[in-house]
Amino acid sequence: MNQPGTTVEYLFENNAGVMQQTHAMSFRCRDIGLDCSFETTGTSEHKILREFIDHAEATHNLNFLSADVILKIKSAIKK
Repeated sequence: MNQPGTTVEYLFENNAGVMQQTHAMSFRCRDIGLDCSFETTGTSEHKILREFIDHAEATHNLNFLSADVILKIKSAIKK
């Protein structure tokens, strides 16, 4: 059973049509100390990182993210 307030998505994971439950993850710029209201959700770290990178390039003029920043983002993703 899901906890109240938990976002749940259902995805078809194989050709047999077996439906698996995946929990959405979330990230906010504020979680890493940026004064920004950007928030994103996804079902994988990769999707969240990709959206943050696009946002960071366009809004914060960050064209390069160091390994330390990426690790900080990954640890701030709420699962």
